[in-house]
Amino acid sequence: MVTITSSKGPTDSFWYVETDSELRSLCERVQDARTLAVDTEFERQRTFYPKLCLVQLAIDDVVVCIDTRVVRELSNLVAALNRSHVPKIIHSARQDLEVLGLVCGAIPRPLYDTQVAAGLVGFSEQIGYGNLVDAVLGIKLEKSETRSDWSARPLLPNQLSYAADDVRYLAPLKKALDQRLAKLGRDDWLVEDCARLAKSSGDDYGIDGAWQRVKGIGCLSPAAFKRCVSLASWREQTARAQNVPRNWIVKDRHLIEIAALGPTSKRELECISDSEAGALRKHGESLIHACSRLPESEDLQPISRAQLTEEEKRLVKELGKTVRNTAAVLNIAAPLLMTRKEIEQTVRGQIPERLQEGWRREVVGSEIIAACAFSVGA
Repeated sequence: MVTITSSKGPTDSFWYVETDSELRSLCERVQDARTLAVDTEFERQRTFYPKLCLVQLAIDDVVVCIDTRVVRELSNLVAALNRSHVPKIIHSARQDLEVLGLVCGAIPRPLYDTQVAAGLVGFSEQIGYGNLVDAVLGIKLEKSETRSDWSARPLLPNQLSYAADDVRYLAPLKKALDQRLAKLGRDDWLVEDCARLAKSSGDDYGIDGAWQRVKGIGCLSPAAFKRCVSLASWREQTARAQNVPRNWIVKDRHLIEIAALGPTSKRELECISDSEAGALRKHGESLIHACSRLPESEDLQPISRAQLTEEEKRLVKELGKTVRNTAAVLNIAAPLLMTRKEIEQTVRGQIPERLQEGWRREVVGSEIIAACAFSVGA
């Protein structure tokens, strides 16, 4: 392993791993670590599946950058991380876990997400790593490599130094946040939320559920909605097969237009916006076929605010106020407690998973569910 000294000084040095034998040695060290922090750098702008370019680790006081464009035994690394019982500290972990799950076939557990922890002690629920390090530790990080091309080789010293800093301060952050959580009595809240995040990460709507990603689908008529479900499944399958972004096949807004129109011929398809003419010509027959091959399930239906009755809208507004007031007392962001979508689902009798048990149920869930039940009964 090569030790690289940062331009900021020897105390900010890190190891650079670029062979499988070096990675095997590193895996042995991982299992005995007292603290473990993880981050990834990847590219996804031109592909459906993310390209993992770099994995950064902080193993106790040692910071490591693993070049995943040349190192191949990454599944061994995740296995080593999972054999260690100490929490894997990650900031805003969802995408990192998704990428590691896709590339390595597993994700590191148990998880400690510093963004989740920060939200539970009063910071913005979406606070960035750099801002949190500044606010908690008083350290300002460089932001010059935020938009780096991590797939290009060789990686420049400034890029590697930036990447190393992304894990260097995670353990100190955890220590400081743990103190605040303990003072507020919210340690169990974090354990619950991180366990749910780790469980859900890697979950995918799949091909049949791809319609849930399409913006605006809830505004379609029942017949057009079913056509859009079929179109979204076709697009998902095509994007995966070609390994290109979904919108490179057909954009959301054009899926909506096609579903609303329900074309049965290429001539009818030509009525769609000219800006998508190339894609429509290329996939015309497939699009027409997808429109005719409707899903059989009768349970499929979109959830949109337009479908709410006046009484349901009134109740959503009232319960939203309850959630905001409770969140203000707890000094946390209201969406962290319960989102508008979750309120709407509860009003409809579809109680979200994170409201069914745990700290949210105790803090606000029982009251919300009771109010909905009372309203239905009335």
